[in-house]
Amino acid sequence: MIGFGRAVPGLQDRVRHRVAAGVARAAAGAATAATRHRLAAAVAAATAAAIAAATAPPVACDDDAFTRWSSELRERCGAANEVDTSAANEHLAERAAQHGDLQFIWQTLRQGERRIKRVAMFRWLEGDPTPAPDGEAPVAGCTRLSVLVEVGNELNGHPGVVHGGFTAALLDDLLGWTASSEKRARGLDGASLTANLNVNYKRPLYSDGAFLVELRADRIEKRKKVFLSATVKDSKGRVCVEATSLYIIKKLPPQS
Repeated sequence: MIGFGRAVPGLQDRVRHRVAAGVARAAAGAATAATRHRLAAAVAAATAAAIAAATAPPVACDDDAFTRWSSELRERCGAANEVDTSAANEHLAERAAQHGDLQFIWQTLRQGERRIKRVAMFRWLEGDPTPAPDGEAPVAGCTRLSVLVEVGNELNGHPGVVHGGFTAALLDDLLGWTASSEKRARGLDGASLTANLNVNYKRPLYSDGAFLVELRADRIEKRKKVFLSATVKDSKGRVCVEATSLYIIKKLPPQS
C-alpha cells in the first residue's frame, strides 16, 4: 500500500508533463483565438472601408487641374469664344416647365455632384462662313468646339471607368451643338438631327476626372448634310475616343 505522504516514482514528472502540455494547448488556443479575432477585425474594417468608399461623397477632381486646363483653353481659343452655357440651361428649364421633360445630358446628368460636375465650352469659326451654295459640291466646314468636361463616379461601366454609352451620348449631344453652329453660320434653317454616329474607343476614360472633347464640322453637302468628327482626350493628351457623324438639317413638322 502506498501512503499518502510518499511519492510515486515518475508521478511528479508525468504530472508536470501533463500540466505543461495543457498550458501549451491553452496558450496555442489563446493565440489562435487572438489570430482569429485580429483577422475578423481586419475583415470588418476592410468591409466598413469599402462600404464607406462606395457611399461617401465623391472625391473632387483636382480643382487646380480643371481650372488650369480651362485657363489654357481660354488662352488658346480666346476668352471671347467661351460659351455661356447658363443661357442654354435657362432655355432648357423653360422647356421642362412647358413640356414636363428633361434634357438627358444637360439636365438629367447634371443633377448631383457625381455625374457631370463642370463644363467649360469654347466655340469659334475657321475659314469662310459664307452661306452654303445650292450645288452638289461639298463645302468645307468652319465650326470648331473645344469642351472640357469634369465627371464624378456615377457614370461608370467598369469600376472607375466611364461608361462607353455615356461617352457616345455626350459626343452625340456635342456634335449636335457643332452641327447647329455650322447651320447658323451658313444661314440654313431647320433642326439638326443625327443620321449616324460612329464611335471608336481607343483607351479607357477614368471617372472622377476631366477630359477634353474637340469637335469640328468637316464639310457640308447639299445644304442639308453636315459631316463632323470629334476626339476625346484625357489629361495627358492621349486620344481615348474618336468619332465621326452625319447630321441632317431638316424642318420638323409640328407635334400633334
